[in-house]
Amino acid sequence: EGLQFDFANQHVSPNTFDAHRLIWLAAKEGVQPAVKEALMSAYFEKGIDLSQKENLVQVAASAGLNRTKALALLNSKEGMEEVRQAQQRNYQRKISGVPFFIINDQYGLSGAQPTEVFVQAFTEIGKEINAQGAACDVDNQC
Repeated sequence: EGLQFDFANQHVSPNTFDAHRLIWLAAKEGVQPAVKEALMSAYFEKGIDLSQKENLVQVAASAGLNRTKALALLNSKEGMEEVRQAQQRNYQRKISGVPFFIINDQYGLSGAQPTEVFVQAFTEIGKEINAQGAACDVDNQC
């Protein structure tokens, strides 16, 4: 994915709950992919301590999330229940590691996989869905 891991820079292994809350907010604000990538880069490449609120806010803001909204979120309980619910769903699905990909809220693909594995999975899932008469394209046009 282009990340240049620098494990020597990772001095703190943070609880990622607040980072997930920021990712939740970023989804609502339309900047989730950029915020998620920025958080990954900050931790894995730059060794930024993501246990610190100001660092989380700075990283999220650098990726396009409104700084004031990010700080307000972290100073509140907003997003906590939603993130806990997502954690519970993942626990029920027996997901214990990342990356984990859920396709059509029904099929799971665990671990970092080569492109060919995704193509094969999408092809097989598409055939199954098509056989059921419910196939749609990428824009959800059936």
